[in-house]
Formats: sequence, structure tokens, C-alpha cells
Amino acid sequence: MAARLTSRMTAGKRLTAEGFEREWQSWKGSYAEFVDALDTREVPYLSYSKVRTVERCPGCYYKQYILREELSSAALTTGTLFHQAAEAYYDAVENDEPLTAPDVARRLRPKHDDPSQQPGLDNAIKTLRQNAWQGYEVVATEELVFLDLAPGLPPVLGVADLILRRGDSYVVVDHKTSKRFNDPDPDQLILYGKYVRNRHGASTVVGAFDEYRLVPDLKTVHKPVFRRTPVSLEPAGLTPLVKRFRRAWKIIETIHREHRATPSSDCYLCNPPSYGWN
Repeated sequence: MAARLTSRMTAGKRLTAEGFEREWQSWKGSYAEFVDALDTREVPYLSYSKVRTVERCPGCYYKQYILREELSSAALTTGTLFHQAAEAYYDAVENDEPLTAPDVARRLRPKHDDPSQQPGLDNAIKTLRQNAWQGYEVVATEELVFLDLAPGLPPVLGVADLILRRGDSYVVVDHKTSKRFNDPDPDQLILYGKYVRNRHGASTVVGAFDEYRLVPDLKTVHKPVFRRTPVSLEPAGLTPLVKRFRRAWKIIETIHREHRATPSSDCYLCNPPSYGWN
């Protein structure tokens, strides 16, 4: 039987984070399928990805979340496979499993459908293992986030890549893969830091972005391929984050109500550059 949402999950009907979590617990499919079902029904919820998308280009939000146009690229596939390998690695650490165990070893060697991207993926996974967190207890990998952020906003959904603990202190880690180091947005981890405080009763939470540069050959690179950036997750950071999410939600509500959106003038996806000979 195909997985289905209950009648509670309908367009325009607000649920709490607890309601979303109960719905997920009764769901029979994957998390990706769960979110897809939410978007198909236009069930109100927020996520960091939704906010970033509508801020960058309302037109892209409309295409992705309302018209349901599927996004696909080699970079997205690489990121997905890397996250699966990172989950396998830290799951093995948490469960004291040898990395040579057949199932673990298989998950640490995912196959990319684009052979040209395989070396970069393999090297990123190798770099992950060389720079793994040491001296911490693995609390969770790929933990689903259901969070009531603020009154008047729908619940926030997300996935925390890695949650660690040492004594009473917690660390929430987000993995990033790309060809070059970027400037990660701390709001993503501030959001997950609030969740860790709520769910795990943590008094001290810090964040970190672990960035992996995708390179075809580790022996020939001259620049760093790994960067770990600490992020302060003090509760004071929540005030501007909530304001940001309120602004985004106002735009999102308008898009869903009017069923249209104007693309940003500088969006490279909606307005691809032309290379004429003029």
C-alpha cells in the first residue's frame, strides 16, 4: 500500500511540530517521500531550504514547491551520496562496528551515476574519515527536526546531519560539499541548536560546519580540501532568525495564495545568461 498522509494534513490547516512528528511516525515511506507528500498537498510548514530558496528567487520557490519541478544535478547527487556515507561512518562509530563490516564498507563506497564525479566523491569520503570528530559520543546522525520556532509560524522541518556530546556539552554539525569553500549560513545551525536544546535538554550547544572540497586527486591539490568552522549558537541569535523566517513566510503565503511568483532578476536558473556573438 502506498504511503499516505492522514486527513489532518491538508492545505491551510496548521499543525504543531508534535503533530507533524506523529504523522511522520505513522508514515510508511521515506522522509523524502513524506516531504514530497506535504508539498503536493501544500501543507503549511517551513524549512531552512524553503527560506533560502524564496529569498534567492520567488520564481524558483514556485517551480520547486508548487509546480513540483524536480531539481537534479550532479552536485546534488554528490551531496546526497556523501551524506549517506557520513551517516554510515558515524553510525558505525556510535555502534562500535568495524568499518570493514560488509554493510558498513558498502555504504562507505557509494556509486555515483556520473563516473566523472566519482573521484571527487571518493576523496571527500576519505577526507571525512581523516578528519572525523574524536572524543565525542555520537548522539544521532541525520536526525529529523520538528520544531515550533515562534507563534504565528508553521512548524520548521529539517535534518540535523550529526549531533555529538561530550559531558553536558553538545555539538551539532552540518556537512557541506562543493568545489570551493563558501560562506555557510549560521542560521541553519542556530535553528538546529534550538532543536537540540528542546529535544535533548542541552544547556550548552555549539555548531560546526564541516566543509569538503570536491577534488579529483588528493595528491595534486595545493589548497586545503577540508575546513571546520565553529558557529556560536547562543539563544540571542534566534531573534533575527525568527524575523527572517517571518519575512520569508509572508512571501510564501502570498505565492501559495496567488499561485504565481516573479523570478528574481539576477536568478541564474530563471534567467540563464545568453552567449550571443553581438
